[in-house]
Amino acid sequence: MRITARGLALAFVAAGCYALGRAIGVTELLMMATACAVVFLIALLAMVIQRGNVRVVRSIEPSFVSVGEEAIVTLSAVNLSNRSSGDLILVEQAGDVSRSLPLESIPGGVAAETRYRCHPQRRGRMRIGPALIRRSDIFGLMRRDRQDPRIDELLVLPQVHRIAPPYRVASRASSQDRSARVSSSGDAEFHALRDYVEGDDLRHVHWASSARFGTLVVRQHEYFEPTAVTLLLDQRPTSDDDDAEFGVETCASIASAALDDSQRLIIIGTATPARRFTGDERLPMLSHLADVPVQVQGSLRRALRECRASAGGGILVIVTPNVSEETLVDIAELSVGFPRVHVVAIGGQDARDVVRNTPVVGAAASRRCRSLSRILPILSL
Repeated sequence: MRITARGLALAFVAAGCYALGRAIGVTELLMMATACAVVFLIALLAMVIQRGNVRVVRSIEPSFVSVGEEAIVTLSAVNLSNRSSGDLILVEQAGDVSRSLPLESIPGGVAAETRYRCHPQRRGRMRIGPALIRRSDIFGLMRRDRQDPRIDELLVLPQVHRIAPPYRVASRASSQDRSARVSSSGDAEFHALRDYVEGDDLRHVHWASSARFGTLVVRQHEYFEPTAVTLLLDQRPTSDDDDAEFGVETCASIASAALDDSQRLIIIGTATPARRFTGDERLPMLSHLADVPVQVQGSLRRALRECRASAGGGILVIVTPNVSEETLVDIAELSVGFPRVHVVAIGGQDARDVVRNTPVVGAAASRRCRSLSRILPILSL
């Protein structure tokens, strides 16, 4: 039990009135000091009588949200004693924000509820609690605090933007297969024109070009199959915390699009090991990215080697806020073996300038990478 600021002020007033009344012999000042003492005794008596044993039970709905979404925290204060609890204030710590929730006096054996809304703005695991149960007298002169030690966590997932799935790996089918696959799935993309060969489907003949060239030409298509996507997140320190966090958000969006498209997914970080996910593991994937640290030391070259060892085909998508010539050199040297490599450069115009002004890598890397088109397009977000 402790005296509040109001209680201390009243104590000074009482002491001053008593001292001054005794010094100059004014009865009214002595009566005022006596009245202050009576108020103190009433407050003390109220704190002794209202000693209800209150326990707080917390529930969070839903148990996980994305950044910016709303969660509702409900606090149920249960008075386990037979005495009234008196007026209470529940002081709840939710992340970096402290909330004060007043409760009227709770009779013995009764529970009272209060709730508040929470809108987390950072991914991760948001600590909620402990709750401080604060009881004071009717005058606000004395206060007793008791902490309920229970702490809960709200899982805050990275925000996901709806985007098209990563490019699938293309394979040219035989002329007989092409007809069947175009008619059945239609999952094809125009690639080029070529001369007609026996067995080609006449539906693929490009009549306008055939008339111009004087010989039959057909559309060459590339056929796309679901494949694996290897997603590399650059967690190394960068000068902008927002860029680092946006990198995780970008990874979550790309990974969600890949899983929604039934592609196998591997996520590797420069400071975290590889994790594999399938189409029905969207929530575990987002939970993994919610816990991924950024602004930590790691090795891009090690992560790229792990990508080559773990991928088993498919495409490689690299998300990095550290856009530099050295980064592009490492990618060009160590991403050999992937049919397609896409670099998502976080950093706006600065990232575009670095990409535009970086000559591809030098002779050694150029020999290992047939062309720069392997690491393009570079998307500056």
